Amino acid sequence: MGDPMGLSLKHFFTTRHALQADFAWLPLHHGAGGISIDYLFHSRVIGSNPDVDAVGYIGGGLGVGLWGRNTVAGYDGPHVGGGLADAPVHVGLMLRAPVLGLAFHWVRVPLDTCLEGAWSPFVLEAAKARFGPAHVSIAIKLRYYFGRR
Repeated sequence: MGDPMGLSLKHFFTTRHALQADFAWLPLHHGAGGISIDYLFHSRVIGSNPDVDAVGYIGGGLGVGLWGRNTVAGYDGPHVGGGLADAPVHVGLMLRAPVLGLAFHWVRVPLDTCLEGAWSPFVLEAAKARFGPAHVSIAIKLRYYFGRR
């Protein structure tokens, strides 16, 4: 729930290093749909009980957003009144840094619940490559994880 809002997966390579993939709707990014991949470095366990472990994490990544001329938010993003305002579809490369989160890893099932925030501006927007406006992503996630943990 939030931005991104959709499918989220995490693969642990070690107990502290993981990759996260999101396939989601991005309501804070012009109503775009998008994908992103982030590297996450996890802290040591900061709280634990028999059912759940709490850890913090920091990371960064890249993503791609795709949005139409008539967005859910009712505006056309950075192209309002510009030369690309009549284009039916826009695409943008997104930088996600830093990604900060607090995750609660459930012990009995490979799921975690997390609160995650990131500064994630569109840095390149086709067909006119330029720095785009800054956006913040913030989400509460229920995420499936696999690999070593």
